[in-house]
Amino acid sequence: FDEPYDKDGDNKQADPRFEEIYTLLRKPTKLMRKAICVHDRIFLGGRKEILDVEQLKDAGITHILHCAEDPCFAIDGNNAAAADNDHLFWKQYFGESFVYHGFVAYDDEEYNMIGNHWSHCQVFLEHALQQSDSKIIIAC
Repeated sequence: FDEPYDKDGDNKQADPRFEEIYTLLRKPTKLMRKAICVHDRIFLGGRKEILDVEQLKDAGITHILHCAEDPCFAIDGNNAAAADNDHLFWKQYFGESFVYHGFVAYDDEEYNMIGNHWSHCQVFLEHALQQSDSKIIIAC
């Protein structure tokens, strides 16, 4: 996939499979909430908050930890690579605007989120917080 947008958010050769989605997502709705600052440089939000790139930029967000990539984001009926497709979608959507780390996790009380994901999340968070001007949103 090519990066669909340049630094100014202008479309540059977007993957045609995602063109309609990119157009919709670039215009956040009034229903979107605000990211919540829970610590000096750490924010919490969800999918709606990370779709609002302008809000993220206004808050000074530099890093996105996305704990809810979609395992069912299939293209052309190919479910085998569905999770990879969603990860690539988000990487394209954010382009160079943010440092992005995302993964599939399941919203189930039996799911061991910390056991399954803490090690790579910790590395990402520690690296981000070493930069004095960084701010992170954790989206789930």
